[in-house]
Amino acid sequence: MAEAIRAHAWVGTSLGAIGSWSDTLLTQVNLVLCCPFPASLSWGDELLLFCNDAAIEVLGERSGSALGCSYRDVFREAWKVQGTEIEDCFASGHASKHDNVLMALGQGPNWDDRYWEYLLMPVHEDGQVVGVLSIFQDTTGAVLSKLRLVRERADLLALFEQAPVTISVMEGPEHVYQRVNQTHRMMIGTRDVLGKRVIDAIPEAEEQGYLQILNEVYRTGKAHREGGRRLRLQRAPGHDPEVLYVDFVYQPLRDVDGRVCGIISLGIDVSERQRAEEALIQAEKLAAVGRLASSIAHEINNPLAAAVNYLYLAEMSEDLGEIRQYLSVVERELKRVSAISGQTLLSQKQAMSLSSIDVQELVESILPLYLGPIRNAKVTVETRYRAERPLVCAEGEIRQVLGNLLSNAIDAMHEAGGRLVVRGAEVTDWTTGDKVHRMTVADTGGGILPELMKDIFKPFFTTKGFAGNGLGLWICEEITARHHGRIRVRSNPKGSVFTVSLPRIPDQKRV
Repeated sequence: MAEAIRAHAWVGTSLGAIGSWSDTLLTQVNLVLCCPFPASLSWGDELLLFCNDAAIEVLGERSGSALGCSYRDVFREAWKVQGTEIEDCFASGHASKHDNVLMALGQGPNWDDRYWEYLLMPVHEDGQVVGVLSIFQDTTGAVLSKLRLVRERADLLALFEQAPVTISVMEGPEHVYQRVNQTHRMMIGTRDVLGKRVIDAIPEAEEQGYLQILNEVYRTGKAHREGGRRLRLQRAPGHDPEVLYVDFVYQPLRDVDGRVCGIISLGIDVSERQRAEEALIQAEKLAAVGRLASSIAHEINNPLAAAVNYLYLAEMSEDLGEIRQYLSVVERELKRVSAISGQTLLSQKQAMSLSSIDVQELVESILPLYLGPIRNAKVTVETRYRAERPLVCAEGEIRQVLGNLLSNAIDAMHEAGGRLVVRGAEVTDWTTGDKVHRMTVADTGGGILPELMKDIFKPFFTTKGFAGNGLGLWICEEITARHHGRIRVRSNPKGSVFTVSLPRIPDQKRV
C-alpha cells in the first residue's frame, strides 16, 4: 500500500503533491501503514481515504482502489451508520469506541452486513481536527458464535423449564437448591426452595430417607436410581400431607477437577400409575379368590352328585344291607368333599398323605358314580387292567383326576353315544427307564380341534360353552405334577385318549 500511495496522482487532489503534505498528515499516513491491525485515515473535509494492507485484507480490493477518494462515496452503506459518529469526532475532538456494530463493510461483491468493532480517534493540527484515524476488526464470527450460544442457552433453559419431569440442581454437601423447573415447583406446591438447604425447604425429606440418599450420593459420587418410592408432602400450608409415588435419579455433578460439587435430581410423579397397579393387584387378588371358589365348586360337584344319587338309592331301598352299602359310599364321597376343600385352601407345598391302592380297585370304585350319565349318553364301558403292584399316591387327588377325565369323556359322547375305555397298567417309561403306573381314559367322541390342543390345560379354558368352567383338566395337570407324573392327550375326529403316568413309588422328599 505504501507504493500505491507514492505512485498515486495526488497533484489532482486537494492534498497536492506528497512533498507539500504537512508533517501531521505524513505522520498519520505512516502510522496507518505501520499499524498491524486494519486501519484507515479519513483526511480533511472531503474525508480522503488512506488504508493499510491489513485493511485491504479485511475490506477487500475495493478499499485499496478507493485510495484518495472520499470515505462517504466509497462506503456509502457504512456511512449511514458511521457518518454521525465520524462527524461527531470532528466536531468534539473526542475519541470513541464502538463494539459489534452491524454495517456493510464486507469483502463480497454485495458488501454484506457484518459486525465490526472499531475505534475512532481525532487527528489534531494547529488546534483543529483535520482527520479521523480508525482502527477496526471484523467480529462477525465471534458475535454469531455468541448469539448462537445465547440461543442455545435459551433453548436449554426453555427445555429445563418445560421438561415434563421434575429437575432440580443442588449445590454443596448441604444440598442448597440452585435451580428448579416448573414441574418440580408444581410437585412440591407453594414452597420457595431456591437458595435453601433441602432439610430447610423440605424437612419431611429427612424422615423419609431422601436426605440420607443425597448424602450418600455426594459422599460416594455414585448415582442413585429408584422407582415407585413413596413421598409424603405437605404441598400447601394448612393442608393435609399428600402421598405421592416417584421414580427418580440423583446424579452427582462434578467440577473441572472431577470433584463432586452438587447433585442434579430428575424425577417423575408416577402416583397414578402406582395406584392403577395397586388396583390391578387388588383385582387380581379378587380374581384369584373367584378362581379358588370356582375350583372348589368344580371339584366337589362330582362327589356331591354321587352322594345325592346314593342317598336317593338308600331312600328307595328296603334292604338293610344295600342301605348300609349306599351310605358307606355317601360317607366316602362326603369325606372327599372335605379333603378337596382342604387341599385347595392349603398351600400347594403341604406334604400329601400317601397310601397304597390297587389300580383296578380304584377305577372300579369310581365308575359306579357315573352309571347314570353313562346310561343317559348310551355309552358302553370297557376296562382293562395289567398292574401287579399297587399304586402309591394321594388317593383322593387321583380320584379327582380320574373323575374329571371320565366326566369329560362321557360329555364328549353325550349326543351320539360311543365307547368308553379305561385301562390301568404298570409299564416302563421309555424316556426315563423307570417303572410307572399308566391309567388311560379313551372315548369315541368328536375329538378336540388341533388349534385348541395347546390351551386345554390352561385354567378357565373350556370347549363346553356355559356348561363348563375350564378347570377340570387344569386341576388334573396340577395334581399329576404334584405326584411328579405326566398327563398327555392324543385326539382326532374319532375320539380322544388321555394318559396319566405316575411314579410307582413317589419320591417322598419331593412330594
